[in-house]
Amino acid sequence: MIGMGSSSRPRDFDPKQVTPEQAISYFTTYLEKWRTAMDLNQPFYLAGHSFGGYLAGNYAVEYPQNVKRLLLLSPIGFSFMPEGWGPEAWDAEFDNQWSLRRSLFKFGFRHKYSPFDLTSIVPRGRLLNFISGFARRHPVNSSSVQILTDYMYQIFSRPGTSEYGLMVMFEVGIVPRVSLSEGDRMGDARFKVPLTFIYGDQ
Repeated sequence: MIGMGSSSRPRDFDPKQVTPEQAISYFTTYLEKWRTAMDLNQPFYLAGHSFGGYLAGNYAVEYPQNVKRLLLLSPIGFSFMPEGWGPEAWDAEFDNQWSLRRSLFKFGFRHKYSPFDLTSIVPRGRLLNFISGFARRHPVNSSSVQILTDYMYQIFSRPGTSEYGLMVMFEVGIVPRVSLSEGDRMGDARFKVPLTFIYGDQ
């Protein structure tokens, strides 16, 4: 997916100038451009995990004729904002459980700043030490720690795209501003793309 992992990081996405619907269209349009470039003229299997699942679901809504089956792996984006629960309620919740980390998270999310923005000001050595420590805490063998560290450094130090899209499409708390369950999306009875949900680790 554009803006993720080793994919291209276009610079033409301004999270402060687009609506949630425009942000969704931005990413689904790039996926459709990829399909065309790959000459995929037959319906194909499309899988997406977490935020990628949300984008894959929106692609299937917009281009159902291209998707043979949609596989969503622990996707986000199907919930609705609970009644009486919105930005003001989130602010109150964060204020009641104040911490520097929570305050920075709320500020960054609301003002469209990514934690990866820090990679441009944090010294390379300190960033590598942080990433290496993270890699060692995960179930990889010792020979893979350096590979994972190098990979994560390359990802984190590249220009951001998808994380800014997430901030436009979701509220603090990862509640979608445009839910896939809405009647004009996958909640539409006319949505006929075969669908598989996968959750858990077993």
